[in-house]
Amino acid sequence: MKLQDITILGIQPIGLSLALSIKNSSIKTNNIVAYSENSDLVNSVKSLNLFDDVNKDLQKSLDGSSLVIIDSPLIEIPSLLESISNYPDIKTVLNLNGSQSKCMTWANDILDKSIGYIGIRPILKTEQPDITNISDLLLEDLDICLMPSTSTDKKSIENVIYIIEKIGANPYFLEVSEHDSYFTAMNKLSDVISAAYVNATTTKSSWIEMYKSAGIEFDQLSTNATKDPVTNEAECLTLSDPLIYWIEEMIASLNKFKDTLKSENDDLLNYFVHAWEQKAKWESGALSQNLDSPHMPSASEAMGNMILGGKLSKRLSGNDGPSKRKNWQYPK
Repeated sequence: MKLQDITILGIQPIGLSLALSIKNSSIKTNNIVAYSENSDLVNSVKSLNLFDDVNKDLQKSLDGSSLVIIDSPLIEIPSLLESISNYPDIKTVLNLNGSQSKCMTWANDILDKSIGYIGIRPILKTEQPDITNISDLLLEDLDICLMPSTSTDKKSIENVIYIIEKIGANPYFLEVSEHDSYFTAMNKLSDVISAAYVNATTTKSSWIEMYKSAGIEFDQLSTNATKDPVTNEAECLTLSDPLIYWIEEMIASLNKFKDTLKSENDDLLNYFVHAWEQKAKWESGALSQNLDSPHMPSASEAMGNMILGGKLSKRLSGNDGPSKRKNWQYPK
């Protein structure tokens, strides 16, 4: 497979890392161009000498491109799609924005049906680097969610799958409404909680003294509140239905926690244990494992069973039957 020119609209770490991964893979490309209206971002990426061109000229950036990667704020998406629609050489558009349902509606209304449009979102497990530290390894081994429009042809989808597999990532598919609900719960809800936490603690008259007690915990919980407010507002409004649902779920969870404070049993402990274990399950990958599959003895276990007998061998190895605590279970 050979791509012609690739254009990244918006200078952000994920879009740049995706383009760099393609460039450094076995996929043959001509030019890779990055575009932004922000002069500081353009100059920063230019200094890295990673791409064939980095500029502020949208027309120049799109001219001759066959693949466009959008990694721009939500409020910029409609105008970018309008510009893309004027370039007949563009075959495929990948959009990294989180509000996929709204973007899909815009794409269906604006783009010609001959252009393959696919929402795409890598599931990052580490903090995003800044643009001066982007890497072609950022997306390696990650799951990347794909959401093609109904008019996107099979060939475009196959080409995008090929690209993702060539850069060492794992493609999977979701319906856009499913994605937006999951994205809201796993990403946008944390922004709302962070803002609510900051507003709850800083609007009291005691904040004038309480701020002296604010340390690393306050810094960590308030980090998401530092995201651009205009972008946050736009994303929340386009995700309002799933966001309202998850806010209500969060309120219900907090009310349950409040009730446990009044109980005289182990409800409060169990509340914290459940949260501890669910986080540990996610970290250990236990959710994707078949926990009910039969245990297959290792070579060392088989040898120990032959020499010592099964029961003694398991006791000495610490693998003493089904009561063995799983790595995500809280030690009791």
